[in-house]
Amino acid sequence: MSAEPLFHDPMKLLTQVATFAYFEFINAGTLSSGIYVLQIGETKKQKPHIEDELYFGITGKSSMVVGDKTFQVSSGDAIFVPACLSHRFFNIVEDLKLVVFF
Repeated sequence: MSAEPLFHDPMKLLTQVATFAYFEFINAGTLSSGIYVLQIGETKKQKPHIEDELYFGITGKSSMVVGDKTFQVSSGDAIFVPACLSHRFFNIVEDLKLVVFF
């Protein structure tokens, strides 16, 4: 696989994926990444993955549980979730858009 840009206009991409709960823009075997969207009031329990995960907040506000820790999430936050650890977003008070890597 050669290096190449995935997209040039991230804000346009966010507009296009607004109707998807998860939009994957790369799956290269050892790395997968996409945009995860949750609407106000939704509660989603992610299934633990066998890979570590990194979430990066683009917009919105919510609470999140990772293992036995609960904290607030908003734009600019980076959240590391170790492999196989239970986690979920809840109390979504502003539509949440995150980039996720695993």
